[in-house]
Amino acid sequence: MLYGLCMGSFAAISGQAGGWRQMLAAVFKVPALFLMTLVVTFPSLYVFNALVGSRLTFVSVLRLLVAALGVMLALLSSFGTIVAFFSFTTTSYPFMVLLNVLVFAISGFLGLTFLLRTLHRLTVAQFEPEVIVMTPPPLPDDSDATDRLSEIADVVTVQRTRPDGALNPLAGRNVGRDVTTVFRFWIIVFGLVGAQMSWVLRPFIGGGREFDKHIVLT
Repeated sequence: MLYGLCMGSFAAISGQAGGWRQMLAAVFKVPALFLMTLVVTFPSLYVFNALVGSRLTFVSVLRLLVAALGVMLALLSSFGTIVAFFSFTTTSYPFMVLLNVLVFAISGFLGLTFLLRTLHRLTVAQFEPEVIVMTPPPLPDDSDATDRLSEIADVVTVQRTRPDGALNPLAGRNVGRDVTTVFRFWIIVFGLVGAQMSWVLRPFIGGGREFDKHIVLT
């Protein structure tokens, strides 16, 4: 919503007809864009995730995708002040369109990269067995290990080592080719749906002066 406010501010600042209404509309259009794209593409991601061999549940995949969208929205919010700055300092409508497309592309790329890496980490973590490490307590220097063996067995500490979590680094383990291939197909689906959804919800920024003249003439 914050980015939508900054994105639509160009329409109000440039003096377009209904610019303030366009700015308020963009506040709700940007969240709606991501929410509706999530609803449309989620079933395909769940099926693609199953093709990779992951045993993540329906709810787990939903949480994963919501987390990825959260990364995208956080990045968009951080770019909001930059977009607002250019809205105040330029009157070029094509430049503002290009700037917003670039911001969405960067945020989308980083968000989907987060999704790919987290999906791989969760898949690896599911197939890694839990390791139980038996750690005996330290013996005093003046004691005989043989005489203390029975006592050690009674006080052995059991330490369970869990697999790597979703955000832990996977040192020495690369993303599987099957995971990458299937996920790239889903990225294409997500990009196409997101682009079409943004076209359906247009306009976000408003229109340039040439656009306004065309509307008046027609």
